[in-house]
Amino acid sequence: DSRFNTATDSRGAFVLNLPKGTYQITVSFIGYTSYERSWRVDGSGEITFTLAIDNVQLDQVVIKGESSRDNIERNTTGLEVVSIEELQQTAKLMGEIDVIRSIQSFSGVSSAGDGASGFNVRGGNADENLILQDQALILNPAHTLGFFSLFHPDLISTVNLYKGDQPSYLGGRLSSVLDVKLREGDLNNFKGSGGIGMVTSRLALEGPIISDKASFIVGGRISYMDWVLNSIKNIDVQRSNAQFYDLTAKVDYRLREGTKWGATYFISGDDFKFADEVNFEYQTNTLSTYLNHLISDSWNLQLTMNVGNYTSSLFDIQGSDISKFTNEVSYIRPNLRNFIQLNDQFSTTFGVDGNLFVIKPGSISPESDESTAVPRSLAEEQADVWTPYVQLDWEPVQKLSISAGLRYNLYRAIGAAEVAVYEENAPLIERNVVNTLSFADGETVASYAGLEPRISMRYSLNDNQSIKASANRSFQYLNQISNTASSTPIDIWQVANYHIEPQAAYNFALGYYQNAADDKITFSTLGFYRIQPNIIEYRDFADLLLNEFLERELVSGEGKAYGAEFNIERKGNSSTLSLNYTFSRSFRKVVETASQNAINDGNWFPSNFDKPHTLNLKWNKKLTEKSTFNLNFTYSTGRPLTAPVSSFQVDNVKNIPIYSDRNEFRIPAYHRLDISYEMGPYGADDGGWESTVVFSVFNLYGRDNAYSVFFRQQPFGKVEALRVATLGAAFPSLTLNFKF
Repeated sequence: DSRFNTATDSRGAFVLNLPKGTYQITVSFIGYTSYERSWRVDGSGEITFTLAIDNVQLDQVVIKGESSRDNIERNTTGLEVVSIEELQQTAKLMGEIDVIRSIQSFSGVSSAGDGASGFNVRGGNADENLILQDQALILNPAHTLGFFSLFHPDLISTVNLYKGDQPSYLGGRLSSVLDVKLREGDLNNFKGSGGIGMVTSRLALEGPIISDKASFIVGGRISYMDWVLNSIKNIDVQRSNAQFYDLTAKVDYRLREGTKWGATYFISGDDFKFADEVNFEYQTNTLSTYLNHLISDSWNLQLTMNVGNYTSSLFDIQGSDISKFTNEVSYIRPNLRNFIQLNDQFSTTFGVDGNLFVIKPGSISPESDESTAVPRSLAEEQADVWTPYVQLDWEPVQKLSISAGLRYNLYRAIGAAEVAVYEENAPLIERNVVNTLSFADGETVASYAGLEPRISMRYSLNDNQSIKASANRSFQYLNQISNTASSTPIDIWQVANYHIEPQAAYNFALGYYQNAADDKITFSTLGFYRIQPNIIEYRDFADLLLNEFLERELVSGEGKAYGAEFNIERKGNSSTLSLNYTFSRSFRKVVETASQNAINDGNWFPSNFDKPHTLNLKWNKKLTEKSTFNLNFTYSTGRPLTAPVSSFQVDNVKNIPIYSDRNEFRIPAYHRLDISYEMGPYGADDGGWESTVVFSVFNLYGRDNAYSVFFRQQPFGKVEALRVATLGAAFPSLTLNFKF
């Protein structure tokens, strides 16, 4: 009785070497019905399997990993894997599952707070995360300033989060990669799914274009949440409004045996207005396409290309200078990837990754005939980076597996451009400008190159225990310019250039993993350390908006982050309980040089996103055959804060504030409890209509969590501290989900 096993790559291709004979083939994947058939093998050939989506209610939930043993068998130290079925089992904001909010419950992942776009991984900034949807680059993953994510819940197949330890074919960021894969439409049957909630509604349709060869899937969402804002006991919030929409469409076509083509289009838009003070608008457009071809039984070739655009606008809607500020990022990202399975113990992945960026850093225009705002635009910036890469995966003995990779970046900032040259060993200020360099269109303004070595290893102590280690070096050439603690839609994206060097990081991790009680209990603990020899910081009171000499507001320094993650999970027959705790510190240091001033006298200070303690608890309980209860609790240390500590007087000017060292204080701690109760599914088992009802409460005990604390001073008055809380009450919701 011989057994042979293998796993597919990211596009579903696999290679299995079998002696001649008759075999019972079983193909399975989480969320899909297993395929079984008897096959006679007489020689080399190709087989194509199609799995149908499994709509059966799951008895239990696996929060992380594709199987209960991936915790100890997977080679990667920081990979979190979750499917759409697993996302369904988390308590939901306004009745809808959310990718970004779900990954914030993983160890090592945190957020600046409710209403913050993005997330932070192991002490890194929000812009240090590469976010992909079907290989398309997503620069802002959030709707309504962070309360919802862009990803349509009914179209998601899997979500992979690489924390620190990234495969060689992914790069360009220092902290993590969030890789969201969308599922393919059904090849044989027309289907639909959706939901009607209190603040959003969604619909997804799928079916064959050509039976057994080509399929489509399309989904859209809209919001109508103004009534929620009107119910909040805050006059400014009641005068606010928020709307968003998104549309995702995907086609996949099997051109012939071993060759497959597909394309995904995505568009989203947001409009958020706060009282009569400010209005945000932002939009994302992406188009990605792939061609997957099996050159031989062991060689898989994949070509991908994606193009995209992100535009954000800030409207000043009050006062005499009513105006609109806009910035925009466009990009093209080609990629060639080869995967070769040389034998059962050795495989390689190699290719080249490209990124071409065109950035319009800012323009301002008056929005009324009476406005005093003067039209103005900054010069367009361009850059490209080409990265050949190779990765070798080797299992020399059964207990040891090694993955080693190397990337080499070739980066150029491209003209047309004019660059100020400053006096050597002098501050970067206007009076020290000694020359201006002019670069023609297409001419290289600045160039950088760098090697990114990566290695990860797993050693199995026995069938239930393993040790894993990883180390890598990364560069980042596209950075988000903001001097706030969390990213916002209008934060400027800046490429490395003549004055701004790329950021770099060295990431190290070592972890221990154990399963017990027939894999019903999983435990892991991991320590991580990061060194950042070159980071971007900001001068005190930096002016970043519409600044053509941005280098004058920036300073360079070094950073470090370290910490430990602890995870434990218990899976029972009808319930799952998981608990994780993260200790994480993130520091920065800027010393005085001839061209810049020090920050905090050159001493280490906490970064804006330093949150030492984070705790997450998740409980899922199947109460009956058709009812499930979910509970999520989270706690984290408050973010750092710079505050006035005293004041002084000069002549007749009183109460001039003196501020503390940078990030010397903290806002209050954050904690929140969410619950949801799901009833169903109800309906026919023969492919007819099926429905579930979800009742959920976000922020059950109405914690008034501070999003930020800022300081305001009236003329001749004292400085006042103002606390901003975006969600200060419990938010119940009721959602009807359906399938047909």
